[in-house]
Amino acid sequence: MATQKKYDIFISYSRKNLDEVKAIKMEIEKSTGAECWMDLEGIESGSTQFTQDIVDGINDCRVFLFMLSEYSQASEFALRELNFVMKKAKTDKLKHVIIVNIDDCKMSDEFEFMYGLTDTIAWLNQPQREKFLRDLKRWLYPEKEDPSNPVYQRRQKNEKERLLREKYGADNVCIVWDNPDYYRVTRRDENNHPQESIVDEDGKLILNWGTYDRISQEVFFNTKIPWVEVMKDAGDKWLFGLFHRDQGEVLPCEYDEIKLLSDSVFVRKGDTEWTIPASKILNE
Repeated sequence: MATQKKYDIFISYSRKNLDEVKAIKMEIEKSTGAECWMDLEGIESGSTQFTQDIVDGINDCRVFLFMLSEYSQASEFALRELNFVMKKAKTDKLKHVIIVNIDDCKMSDEFEFMYGLTDTIAWLNQPQREKFLRDLKRWLYPEKEDPSNPVYQRRQKNEKERLLREKYGADNVCIVWDNPDYYRVTRRDENNHPQESIVDEDGKLILNWGTYDRISQEVFFNTKIPWVEVMKDAGDKWLFGLFHRDQGEVLPCEYDEIKLLSDSVFVRKGDTEWTIPASKILNE
């Protein structure tokens, strides 16, 4: 028995409840995606290695579950684990200690005196059990519960980009218009030529493949209006146009230069240059 890896949840119990606790462990892991550690070998010898495994498991876990039964509250070894983690929890505010009553047993007077103020749930009570499983997920994965959490946002972004890369066999995927609902996707065609498009979060094409040869990096820097500078290869030079998320192409690719300003667009064709208000381009 070794605990080389770190587990989210440490389960303390009496071997006399092995079958019930194994079933509870499986339900917790299925419901939360967490990994639980429990001694399945019943080695309560107090050997140096076994003791170190227990200490490491308790120190590393984020949630400690004491499986309360008439047997565990009388188990010297289980109570030693509970006493140890209670001391650790005084200084480790992120560690949760929960007593899980697995058979609706009554606490002995001595056990209640020592641990009666510890959070306790009745496993056989369905509403309590369901709330407990939700709480476990919230404790273990707070970023999954709070959309404003930067960790949650980063994971959601990375997952969306991964799915889009798989969908299109893309080399690169990145957010456009500073909006996580839209992505610029770069892939290669059968001739190994780069293709670029813009898709929504579900992978629906906003800009069809091959319509333009390139989408400018300018897409990253102007978010007031959801448009992007697009480019076509004219052989000896690039020609520039403007594509709007909702209106499609609003300036054709026939300009030598385009610069997106806050509320207007600078354009140049040959030696002629001018500035066009955004409202005029968008027919507002």
